[in-house]
Amino acid sequence: MESPDLTQPLPDPTWVMPSPAGEILLAIFGGGAAIFVAYCAWLALRKRSALPLLFALAGLFSIMLEPIADTLGNVQHRPVGQISAFVVDGQPIPWAIVLGYIWYFGLALVLMWRKAEERTMTPKLWARSAVFAFAAVLLVEQIPIALDLWEYYGHQPLVLGFMPIDMAIANMVSVMLPAIVIYKIWPMLHGWKQLLVLPLVPICVVGGHTAAAAPAYMLINANPDAPMWLVHFAGVVTTVFAVLIVWFAVRLLHGGFPELVADRARLEVAAATVPQREMSGV
Repeated sequence: MESPDLTQPLPDPTWVMPSPAGEILLAIFGGGAAIFVAYCAWLALRKRSALPLLFALAGLFSIMLEPIADTLGNVQHRPVGQISAFVVDGQPIPWAIVLGYIWYFGLALVLMWRKAEERTMTPKLWARSAVFAFAAVLLVEQIPIALDLWEYYGHQPLVLGFMPIDMAIANMVSVMLPAIVIYKIWPMLHGWKQLLVLPLVPICVVGGHTAAAAPAYMLINANPDAPMWLVHFAGVVTTVFAVLIVWFAVRLLHGGFPELVADRARLEVAAATVPQREMSGV
């Protein structure tokens, strides 16, 4: 086990994928995907709805985030001996990660099912879910990084253990934002409208992650002589962006803001008085 070389400015094309760790990762992530899809199929029959399987497929479609996060976030899946599904901009995207996306981004949507049907999610529950998602990513991803399955390199802000905090919290947004949006539109997900989850989930996954991580990504890939305090500051800004994105989304979902509610009420009153004025000839 080697510590990440955060002074390495560029990916190393000679980095070798350890064996059998790579094959074990593929078996775990692939097996997890198979179990998750089987559960989604059972749930689809039980609920008489295609949504569970569409959630799994939407998670798979979200794989478009991986080359963006890898390239801009300075992460490399070790290329030599890698079991790759495809390559983008020189970045090998392993089959294990592709299959992992199925349950990584589909699971939260399936677990939310009862809450969405009963409309019982609350701001506090969303906040707890966000904290859990952040902690889970930050803690669990330490293991494959420590096993040299992938590597962070270059200037990385706010590194805790082997993983930058900015990447973990941006990943939290990519899990939470699609869940919030799908929860909002849940009552209309019937018939062909269920297909809306296929574009909406990847849009929220990619948009939420990159919107939060943009400040850190800019400084990570800036002049290599950029002072580290500035890189760390960008990581702090990314953390603030992530919290704001989830906070705004939850507030808009649960009643919005008093100023917006008051403005809507004022417009409704004004619209109601117009016909009365016309009838009176004023």
